[in-house]
Amino acid sequence: MKTSALTVERLRSLLNYDAETGVFKWRIGRHHASFGRVAGYKNRKGYYQICVDHVKHYAPRLAWLYVTGQFPERPLEYADKQPSNSRFDNLREAPVAQSPEKIKERKAIYTAKNKRAVLLGLARTRARRKGIEFNITEDDILWVTHCPVLGIELDYGVRGKHRDNSPTLDRTNNKLGYAAGNVCVISFRANELKSNGTAEELRLVAKYMQRCGI
Repeated sequence: MKTSALTVERLRSLLNYDAETGVFKWRIGRHHASFGRVAGYKNRKGYYQICVDHVKHYAPRLAWLYVTGQFPERPLEYADKQPSNSRFDNLREAPVAQSPEKIKERKAIYTAKNKRAVLLGLARTRARRKGIEFNITEDDILWVTHCPVLGIELDYGVRGKHRDNSPTLDRTNNKLGYAAGNVCVISFRANELKSNGTAEELRLVAKYMQRCGI
């Protein structure tokens, strides 16, 4: 939309704004509107527009200018998702757009803080994809501090990609699904050993499988 040098002083001299209703009314009679008449019209996108000094403005932006003394620096959002509602308490500036790197960082932080829920969510997705049972909660799992296979300390706060000591959920009997008594927490490394483990590591895996009766 075309910009202008509209100031808050000029806006307030022409229009009255009711912050509780979001309605603008003309303070002075004009060739196209009389004193006290509701200003603006609703466009096809559902936004109210008001022409001030031959320049069209969105009513929510004018509301922001009227109350704060300046135009919003970022696009406006609507608490009730209704762009036709220009009540000031319904308006807020949209968050600053974040780069893919920032979004990735936020995701990593969330994962680190909610590791158990994330592990369960990933397991639920795998179960759905494989068509196997998933019937466990956090309380059904013993969240050990060390990998029962390799003995290494598990890092539940790890961020980003999996590391050797990242916790993972292992089905002790792969013929069964994710059910209570069939799921253990072991390290990411232990779950990879079948494909690239050393002889010593595989020996430890074998001992673990024997303990589980597999």
